[in-house]
Amino acid sequence: MTSPFDPLLGLELQPSSHPHGSNLATKTRTRLSPKQTHALSLAVPEYLELYKVSEKYEGSLSSLPVLLAEVDKYCDLISGPDVNCFSHQSDFVSSLLPELLCTLFRRVIKEMPNCGGLIVTAQKDIVIECNFDVASGGRIIEKRKRMDVAVLAPGTLSFRDVGIDFWIPAVCAEVKTNIDKNMLSGMEASVETLKRTFPRTKYYAIGEYSDFQIESQNYAATGIDEILIVRRQKRSAVRRAPGARNPLGETLLESFLTEVKDHLMETMQPHTNLAARLPSGRLT
Repeated sequence: MTSPFDPLLGLELQPSSHPHGSNLATKTRTRLSPKQTHALSLAVPEYLELYKVSEKYEGSLSSLPVLLAEVDKYCDLISGPDVNCFSHQSDFVSSLLPELLCTLFRRVIKEMPNCGGLIVTAQKDIVIECNFDVASGGRIIEKRKRMDVAVLAPGTLSFRDVGIDFWIPAVCAEVKTNIDKNMLSGMEASVETLKRTFPRTKYYAIGEYSDFQIESQNYAATGIDEILIVRRQKRSAVRRAPGARNPLGETLLESFLTEVKDHLMETMQPHTNLAARLPSGRLT
């Protein structure tokens, strides 16, 4: 017997590339209450339309404003009481922004003349620190962190004839619906460790809303390269009036993608040795 969810399941979406779409598909396979079944019956057809627009954007057949308008339209639907009936822990709504960023980054990679095999992925555990020890005849001690979205160069590090997954990050993003002070404090420690291992990595904290006192905080001295609030709003304003949510910031995201592309173009170039850089007087 056919199901109204078959078109979504037929896409075989993966969490690494389509975190929200795969979240939806997983929910359709679980035991649902009548309310949840109704919610998915509303969300899935609209997600399939968003998926088509996203595919066109990735193929340079649609523009950023068109994509963002479709995301905002879909976000309005799934944030409403008729659809948003799943637990907060299930990442039903919060998985949408990471999927948008994956789409945006994939187009950036496709538009680069020499992408060098870079891959965009979500929910990837990457090495942020690697130590070596003589115990047991020699071993590697890895410290890993799951990145919400990242642009990576895949690779393997071999030690004593054993290969470990060792993907080199070019861009990392922690993506949250609301960014608060505690989240940023936790990110600070991780990013400092990450940049000791991969000093040329760009690290962003990206959220829809700010949930900290922006008047009294300053994160310029941290390793976080930028904190982006894509709706340019405080969480408190939307709590008071959910209908007052700002649209996704088109100009903000355009400038961010230009920054990411420039960074990737620069870091894809081999880093010459000090002797070659001495004539310019710039050695770092």
